[in-house]
Amino acid sequence: GYDAEVYHCAFDPGSLDMIVIPALDFCIFDSTAPHEYFPELPGDEVWDLYDAAVKEGVDEFYASELECFQKAYKGKVAQATEWIKTAKNLYGAFSEEIWKNIPSDVWQEEKNRIIQEILPQI
Repeated sequence: GYDAEVYHCAFDPGSLDMIVIPALDFCIFDSTAPHEYFPELPGDEVWDLYDAAVKEGVDEFYASELECFQKAYKGKVAQATEWIKTAKNLYGAFSEEIWKNIPSDVWQEEKNRIIQEILPQI
């Protein structure tokens, strides 16, 4: 019965990264790389589900497989970061070209129209 904010992982939309319930001043989230959080505020609590759900020694048993996954993950994050930078630069160049070709009187007229639409009482 509470409103909740649900945040999915940017790299895996099927994975939940965080759930916030504002009315309860409560949030639960995945604190693994690349978004680790180390609580330091009064009232912060850590419920380590990993310790509760994973048998001791599993990480050591699968160490080589985990290392391969971690390297692949870091490689994909680096690749995604480069694609995002490229997209940002292309968008910036595109926007600059568009704005440069709009006459200032047209821009001013449209700006005034938008302001009147948002704030008609002014």
